[in-house]
Amino acid sequence: MAPRVDLEPKPSWNRWDHDGPGVWSTAEDVDRPFHSVAGPDWLERAGKGAHERIAGWRAPKVVGHGDWHRNNFRWRGEELYVAYDWDSAIVDTEAVVVGIAAAYVAPAVEESAAFLSAYQDVAGRRFGRDELEVSWATGLWLRGWKSKRQVVTGEPIRSLSEDEAIRLAALAGL
Repeated sequence: MAPRVDLEPKPSWNRWDHDGPGVWSTAEDVDRPFHSVAGPDWLERAGKGAHERIAGWRAPKVVGHGDWHRNNFRWRGEELYVAYDWDSAIVDTEAVVVGIAAAYVAPAVEESAAFLSAYQDVAGRRFGRDELEVSWATGLWLRGWKSKRQVVTGEPIRSLSEDEAIRLAALAGL
């Protein structure tokens, strides 16, 4: 029998289920804890709602890639040839893994919707309403995490607007 591999902790941008204080897990390369920087309120509300929606979902766990940065993949034309950076592999529900991928590779709502639809086509099954909402909630949490990182590091928020957060929250059933 093969030894069990420990894939914890997840990278901070995937750690919606962290056990530290506050809504957001702190980035590994940022000295200041995310919870030590206030607001904005709309971002904190969006992150809390997304966290609660994801936490309420019960489904089998799968292993997936957790870092969809373009440098972690090589393509041959339109075909994915190889994925790198498997130290960012995560264990979570399929809805969460797919939600992370959708938000990372296709951050605009319309692009994420197209990604989620294409994923379901390839998987050969349609997600149920709850599963799809959890994928949207995960995308909201991830984009919120990126935005909170921008707040903490003194950058302007560019990963998620308040209007986008409202739209994503509706898609997540919040």
